[in-house]
Amino acid sequence: MKYIVFIIVLVSCTTTNSYRPYGASYLPYQGKVEVLSIYTPIPTSCIRLGEVHVYDGGLAFNCDYETVLDQAQQLVAKAGGDTLKLTKISTPNFWVSSCYRIRGDVLLCQN
Repeated sequence: MKYIVFIIVLVSCTTTNSYRPYGASYLPYQGKVEVLSIYTPIPTSCIRLGEVHVYDGGLAFNCDYETVLDQAQQLVAKAGGDTLKLTKISTPNFWVSSCYRIRGDVLLCQN
């Protein structure tokens, strides 16, 4: 029984992430994923592949902005995108979550 509790605590101490594709799948991207801020418009040459969301899974400890952004960039690369366009950044607060939460669009901008 104590092993089950330990596993549940271990799993719940990390962030959770999701990727929702908009269409066809692409091969993973091997380069550095660029990040566009919320206020930067999407370049017209980019193709929108999907949406990523990184958030806390309940009791998360390692969820500062840099860590959450890095996880989002890894999701983008795994989905085949080369650019992350941030659409929402939620800061930690007492009532909702102690972690940063990020939403963004997965973009393919390079040929």
